[in-house]
Amino acid sequence: MKLSEAGEGRVRGYIFVLERSLRSFLPRDMMCAAVREVESHLRERIDQADGAPSEAAALERILADFGTPLGVAQAYSSEIVL
Repeated sequence: MKLSEAGEGRVRGYIFVLERSLRSFLPRDMMCAAVREVESHLRERIDQADGAPSEAAALERILADFGTPLGVAQAYSSEIVL
């Protein structure tokens, strides 16, 4: 699915909050790598989506499947620690 400007803004907002959340848990270099990895997975899912019933609904479903940015940051940081 190709995102509109509004969809891109929603993804950028999610990544921004994720980055801010990861700063609480990881050193800067690890945080940057984690953001790149999560964004890559997120964009892959978006590319594979068909956009039904609408872009906004499909995108929200994908983001809900990923979880909240804070939840993703917590899970990612605990995985790194282990």
